[in-house]
Amino acid sequence: MSVTQNSGATSIVTTCPLCQFNLELYQRPISALAGREIRIPVIHFTQLLGLALGCDPRELGLQHHAVPLPMEAPAHAEAT
Repeated sequence: MSVTQNSGATSIVTTCPLCQFNLELYQRPISALAGREIRIPVIHFTQLLGLALGCDPRELGLQHHAVPLPMEAPAHAEAT
């Protein structure tokens, strides 16, 4: 997780629901072991697909994530 955060990643996308659960909910214990806060949103690929297709984030259940997913585009993102 700390490698992910150090690389500048703003979120993690996974295809495995159990992996999403573990990666999201174990960030507090990992933070305690690392000695610094680690907070990286973890999203299931179907939620990302729904966002890309224009679905409402609430319909996708994004409000239930332990680490909120930022809904604004990163500064370096380019519109197409």
